[in-house]
Order: sequence, then structure tokens, then C-alpha cells
Amino acid sequence: MIVKILGQNEFIKGTPINYRIVVQNQKTNEPIKDAKVKISLKTEGREKELFNGVTDRSGSCRVDFNLPDDIENADLHFEIVSDIGRDEYDTNIKLLSGNLTYLVTDKPIYQPGQTIHIRTLSLRKPELCAVEGDDLTFEIEDSKGNKVFKKLLKTDDFGTAYIQFLLADEVNFGDYTIRAILAGEKIEKTVKVEKYVLPKFRITLKTEKEFYLPGEHMTGDIDVQYFFGKPVAYGKVKITTYKYDIGFQKEAVIEGKCDKNGMYHFDYTLPDYFVGEPLEKA
Repeated sequence: MIVKILGQNEFIKGTPINYRIVVQNQKTNEPIKDAKVKISLKTEGREKELFNGVTDRSGSCRVDFNLPDDIENADLHFEIVSDIGRDEYDTNIKLLSGNLTYLVTDKPIYQPGQTIHIRTLSLRKPELCAVEGDDLTFEIEDSKGNKVFKKLLKTDDFGTAYIQFLLADEVNFGDYTIRAILAGEKIEKTVKVEKYVLPKFRITLKTEKEFYLPGEHMTGDIDVQYFFGKPVAYGKVKITTYKYDIGFQKEAVIEGKCDKNGMYHFDYTLPDYFVGEPLEKA
């Protein structure tokens, strides 16, 4: 008797566990009808039956059952019995979090005394519907690893949560880690806290069009003027373009100099494709 168990070893919590069992005669390769299929969950030396069925005339049995959301790993025992034999198989599957959480801040760099505004959006896979009313914990660690903030909230009807954190006037400078924890899954983002001086000039960017498609040619002008009214003549210009994949990645660097009027003209050909974001289903 030949038994084929078709399926995967990782599933999303809260979604059905699906397998397909195929039973054939080893000598003739013909399908075996009415072979009994039993699947059990093994826990602490005991077995709990999850599924019981038989193969159809094609020798196939479609398996569909659910597991509790609090299980991270499950040991499954397969038992297949027919008129010509018996076969058993053990496997371990993982149940992964069904939540997809986006963590954002209002800007990437802060000065002492400023307020960090933090927001999350949590969606439940695979339908990408809002995670409503679930506990979500915010944590913030400073550059030395000290936990300076922790708060428990519940996501609203739209799956969002929001907090704000006021930096003290005297703080450790460096990278601060902002963390959101939902159903045991951690999502992190890093922001910088340091003193910085506001620019003494204004930069105005204008492109030929408001949006471009992949592969198109983009042209534009940069106007750099001091706040007291004079142009930043012959100032060095560096334009860095980024594309978004798993995170923001540097794509190209454009360098040059302003003219005597503080103007700089640039042109750039965009990449032929961009990766879509999971939130928009690519």
C-alpha cells in the first residue's frame, strides 16, 4: 500500500488545517477506495482525534480540521488502514500568528523635549480584516537598552492603536527602539534622538509631473534660497532615491551644484519595476 500525504508544515492560526491523503495499491498503482483515514493530536502521551474519514473511488481523502489558537506547535499522528494494509506517520506543524501589524512614527528623528507620535495598524490574515479589541503593548527602549516606556492598549474598530511619548530634556542620545507586541508577536522600529540645527535655507522641489510609472524618465528642478532672501549660489546638491522592498533601500544617488541663482536641474530614469506592499496585496 502506498500512502501520500499532501500538505504543508506551517499554517496560520485560526485557519483550517488542510491535507489530502492519497492511497494506492503498491503492486497495481490503482486507487484504494474506502481506506480509513484517522488523524490525531498527540499531547503529553495522549491522543485527541481531529479527523476521521475514508478515501473516495479515486483513492483520495480531503482532510479539514481546526486547532486552538493558543497552540504554537502540534504533533500530528496519521493512521491509514485499508483491506491490504496499514500505515502510520507522525509529523510536527507550526501555527504562525495570523496578524500583520504596521508600526509607524510621525518622523525618523527627534530632539530632547519633543513628542514621539506612534501608531499601529493591525490586520488579520488572510482576509486582511481589522484586528478589533485585542490587547497591544507599546514599549520604548533608549540607546542604552533601558526600558523608558510601556503601555497596554486595545486596538479600535479599525485595528489601529495610538500613543504619544514625551522625551525628557536630558536623555541618552542615539537609536531608540519602539516596539509593539500583539498576541506575542513583536514588531520593532528605530528612531534617532539627537540634537540637530534647523537649516538656514529653504529647499523647494518641483518635478515635471506629480507621479511617475516604473521605467519613466523623471525631471525636476531644485530651488535653494537662504531665509534672508539670497540664493545658495553654487551649493552642492545630493539627491538620493530609495525603493521600498522589505524596507527602504537606496536605489541611486544624483550629485551636482546649484547655479548662481541657487537652481539645480536633474533628470533620472526610474527602475522598471517596484515591489508592491502586503497591505495593498502587491
